[in-house]
Amino acid sequence: MRHTQAAHAAIDFDAIAADVAATEAACALTASPLVLGHNDLLSGNILVLQEPGFNPESPDMDRQIVFIDFEYGAYTSRGFDIGNHFCEYAGFECDYSRCGYVYICTGVYARNMPCRCASRL
Repeated sequence: MRHTQAAHAAIDFDAIAADVAATEAACALTASPLVLGHNDLLSGNILVLQEPGFNPESPDMDRQIVFIDFEYGAYTSRGFDIGNHFCEYAGFECDYSRCGYVYICTGVYARNMPCRCASRL
């Protein structure tokens, strides 16, 4: 519990609010609700380039950032990549045996969107 409180106390919420405001202002510059997005911004797809022989315990975070793995790239809602990145970063692992496909295949969607797994229920 003490570790959680210390981590929470270390968060600069004013800086986060300023970053959100700056992001909203940048997004407002485009009138399009759709943008070309990456659609898979897992932390493994965001690289911070380092010099050879760098110390992994203290990487230089002022280096160039490179995004890789664009096979899911497509037009998407503005802000999707930002929101999805933080959802992925939170570490949520969905247990589809408890929800998801069973609900979709047996619920309202089953009448309009039949799927292969409906026959396995």
